Amino acid sequence: MHRARSSAKSWADMPGQRTRALERRPMTPESTPWLFEGWRFSIFFVVLWVTMCGVLAFTSGWFGLSKRLAGRLPVTSGSSSFQSGAMGNRYFPVSYGNCLFVKVGPAGIGISILWLFRVFAPPIVIPWQLVQSVEPRPWWRFGGVTITLRGHWARLTLRGRAGRLVREMYAHVQEQPAL
Repeated sequence: MHRARSSAKSWADMPGQRTRALERRPMTPESTPWLFEGWRFSIFFVVLWVTMCGVLAFTSGWFGLSKRLAGRLPVTSGSSSFQSGAMGNRYFPVSYGNCLFVKVGPAGIGISILWLFRVFAPPIVIPWQLVQSVEPRPWWRFGGVTITLRGHWARLTLRGRAGRLVREMYAHVQEQPAL
């Protein structure tokens, strides 16, 4: 059977379309940039990932805090996984979306980050003695707290369940008489 040709032009007959179709050639090994060849890309990606994790850890102040406060919280009264927060100075904090693990106990606040981002940001424990203030912050539907530390420029903001745990434990610790 013979198909009747329609009066509409095909895409190849339209001006400019034929040349664009010819310009799209499949990539051959000779045309692939050297950086994107197998093992080179893997090395490039790992170096880029480690560099970006380092930049975020230094910018947020996590690296500086980890020098003094590295460790894990031994006893917890509450924990929360995959929480969101921000750390850094007041005007340019580094946001950690759904990758923080927060533990709260009588000794302090234990914070760690998802292992993929932990290159220059080991787990830290902030004792309650270093906490200058815990201020409630409205955050859309989810409440949060901003934690200001004594002797360090970084501020830590925790949202959701982690923020509530910190606020409740801080109030409890403040009620306890000083030893």
